Amino acid sequence: MNLHRNAKNRKSKNSTPKRKSLILAGFSIYVTNASEELIDCKMIRTFYRLRWNIELIFKSFKSVLKIHQSNAIKNESRLLCELYARLILVVLVHRIHFIIDNYIWSKDKKELSLDKFWKYIDAEKAELGRLIIKDFKYFFYYIEKSISKIIINCEKCHQKSRKTTREMIEQEIGDCKIIKINKMTCLKYKKVS
Repeated sequence: MNLHRNAKNRKSKNSTPKRKSLILAGFSIYVTNASEELIDCKMIRTFYRLRWNIELIFKSFKSVLKIHQSNAIKNESRLLCELYARLILVVLVHRIHFIIDNYIWSKDKKELSLDKFWKYIDAEKAELGRLIIKDFKYFFYYIEKSISKIIINCEKCHQKSRKTTREMIEQEIGDCKIIKINKMTCLKYKKVS
């Protein structure tokens, strides 16, 4: 248990986790305003993991793409140009990631790590930029030619004992049917046995 391991790593040898801390460590608390008719209680954890993946995407925007930094201090037009260029890159990279990820999921039930894929694109940016300027067809040919290398270098690693988010969604949602709530179309998730 993490609490015991953290207590052992502390400098004080008498440090042990309190009973209350051990009890509370066994709980996960999720707060939502969605009704039970809309979302089954068992689905909340899956949705939370999805939300966490979105947080990781924004983290990659900052760490790899440096979207929060700019050299355009006084020139507003340059700042907007940099921002638009980076957002176009985001859309392009995510679209390519989505296509490759779906391909390897349908073929081998493996996933492509978005973080590793961003780093791969960052490492290849000089060549990819040259190909985009030359012609998009050369760019896409290069990606297609490199797909096996991309899969090997960017495959998502996960613990065998834990399901990936995609596996959890596939297991939990299964088939779903469309229902209407307050003039909005929503999906009612129902596990089909």
